[in-house]
Amino acid sequence: MYYEFYIDEFFVVNLLVDLLLLVLTSQILGETASPLRMLLAAGTGAAGACTLVLLGTEKFAVGETVLHLALAVFMVKIGCGIKAFGKLMRGVCAFYGASFLLGGLLSAIPMGTKKGILTFFAITFTAYWAIHIGIRLCKYLKGKDEAFCEAVIRLNGKSLKVKGLYDTGNRLRDPLTGKPVCVMELAVFGQLLEGKERKALEQFYDQTGEQEGETWQRLAKTLKPRLLPYSSVGCEKGLLLTVTADGMFLSSGEKKGQVKHPVIGLSQTPLSPCGNFQIIISPEIWDSRRGAL
Repeated sequence: MYYEFYIDEFFVVNLLVDLLLLVLTSQILGETASPLRMLLAAGTGAAGACTLVLLGTEKFAVGETVLHLALAVFMVKIGCGIKAFGKLMRGVCAFYGASFLLGGLLSAIPMGTKKGILTFFAITFTAYWAIHIGIRLCKYLKGKDEAFCEAVIRLNGKSLKVKGLYDTGNRLRDPLTGKPVCVMELAVFGQLLEGKERKALEQFYDQTGEQEGETWQRLAKTLKPRLLPYSSVGCEKGLLLTVTADGMFLSSGEKKGQVKHPVIGLSQTPLSPCGNFQIIISPEIWDSRRGAL
């Protein structure tokens, strides 16, 4: 018994599969490499696979495995444009993971339906889209969790832990410092203040009462309260009371860091009807943070 082997078909099949695997790897890692780089890397991988077959390396299992691994590292590095070693290793793992998924889906198809290269391509593309949609769904579900974070506000030796929500639509910035402004419920922030301080702050917000006395002087020195003009849906022109805390620690999955002297806007109305979060975090605050952990 003998088999006919067509090197050109073998090259095209490997080129297509490697290209799809690189696209899936790039999607998993969140990279945006150019199609030309991916095509070049996939072509190199396909040419390498053909070379290994012609050299008969299947007789040397260990050597063949090492060479295939080297090809995978090269394809991921070039195709996805990865430079960092740690991320490159994650990329290789993602490449092989996608390869196992794609191979598993293809092996689940009855052998009789795989005859013909066009049929193989059609089945391969179908399997690719199934994995592609699965990855997007997982990222969507993960993104819903990553939209929330934990925030610890520090003021005058006190700390308050609250649930935060990242809002990309929050573009508020303090005109004096240029820092992004987070928005927090006034009633929740008031837990960091004494009774007289909380009342004085509320009077300043409502523009009632006199801004004088020892309590107010202490507030003015520590919080630096001021009114920030803003506009939003349902409120064309409004004033938001902003204060400056001593610090804020943010924790969202593996991403952690602290911000010195964050500017916080205080809302008199609840931010979440269900109480899911008490502070709206501007994603731009990571650009102004100091002392990242």
